[in-house]
Amino acid sequence: MESRGLIEFRHRDGTKVVDAYEKFSTQHLVRGDHLEFDGAQWALRDRLDRDGVAVYVFTEIGEAELMVERALRRRLI
Repeated sequence: MESRGLIEFRHRDGTKVVDAYEKFSTQHLVRGDHLEFDGAQWALRDRLDRDGVAVYVFTEIGEAELMVERALRRRLI
């Protein structure tokens, strides 16, 4: 199976954790999708190309942001 690239988790303090896409998801991810990592919720913010490798950039979602997203989803249903 060919690799889909890398996932990069960008912490608020500036540290980054990068690992294989397949370690975190078997499905195709699009901007706005969420993952759980290191006891927190993360949202896909961007997809970058680094030297021919796709890098999916995630940032941590704060509790306030989660509440807003949940409220918006309820309105759409």
